[in-house]
Amino acid sequence: MTESPIKIDPKHLQEVKWRGLNGRALELRSDKKKNFVLISGQHTALERAYAVAQALNDYGNVYSPDLPGFGGMKGFYDIGLEPSYDLFADYLYDYVVDRKLEFDLNFFGVSFGAQVVTRMLQRHPGLIENVESSIGFVGVGGPVDFKIPLHYKLFLRGLSNFGKTRLGSRLLRMTALNDTMIGFNMKLFSMFKAKMHGDNNEAKQQMIDMERYLWEVGDLRTHGKSTLMMFDDPICEPGSEPQINIEFNNIITENDQFVSNERVAASYNNLYTKYTAHLMGSTVHMPSMLADKHVVAGLIPDSVKEILTTAE
Repeated sequence: MTESPIKIDPKHLQEVKWRGLNGRALELRSDKKKNFVLISGQHTALERAYAVAQALNDYGNVYSPDLPGFGGMKGFYDIGLEPSYDLFADYLYDYVVDRKLEFDLNFFGVSFGAQVVTRMLQRHPGLIENVESSIGFVGVGGPVDFKIPLHYKLFLRGLSNFGKTRLGSRLLRMTALNDTMIGFNMKLFSMFKAKMHGDNNEAKQQMIDMERYLWEVGDLRTHGKSTLMMFDDPICEPGSEPQINIEFNNIITENDQFVSNERVAASYNNLYTKYTAHLMGSTVHMPSMLADKHVVAGLIPDSVKEILTTAE
């Protein structure tokens, strides 16, 4: 198995158990009382989230659990359940309660993770009065937010429908997602080339190794199903849930290649009573997979740093 080029200090790792599923969580302690719950998006692992957790640790305690099906944790399919926003939300709620984090609570959701946080607050509104801030890092609000070309979206939808099956996931792992093909794809196709733009040869190899690691530890069926959720399923049916009575602050990039910032704003204005966008200094949807704490900290706008500091 490919090793992650990013190593986590063992003192920052804890076990997570939920309904027969076993995973890991980052837990970085601070002498400040605020608690940050960091929820990553798709195609990730704690190693990739580590730099974000370290950057947030300057402002308080940070807790970041695996999501079922990502980062090495078995998925909902393994316990006979099909992934849904409700299941991810209930898993997150149980983690928060288990860690006794109901107070001085701040959520930081990355991409798909922002949807999980939002659904959790809808399903468990008793937490809201103790939430100081809800922050998204290029948070996606619903299917209408995407602006990718139709042919590419149809390709991803077809691939995801195939990959969410047992047979499809096995075939993909043996073919398009084996070690050799991952390296080939990253060097050849533009959607992967963008991740390596401007890096030296050593960094490019580390990027390939990280990509291999993420695909190896991730559950392909969950990845396929969650992609379909993002493309096809709203977090909730329009008008079926009251707005979440807190402000949602979303860190966005000016020229996001995947989503429309205007559509994201409209989606979150329907979900929360207030939405504010904060522009970061990056032109891509996500920072490099090898970004360290200082790079991530530099992407957080000063207006959001003020929220992280004063949200008490």
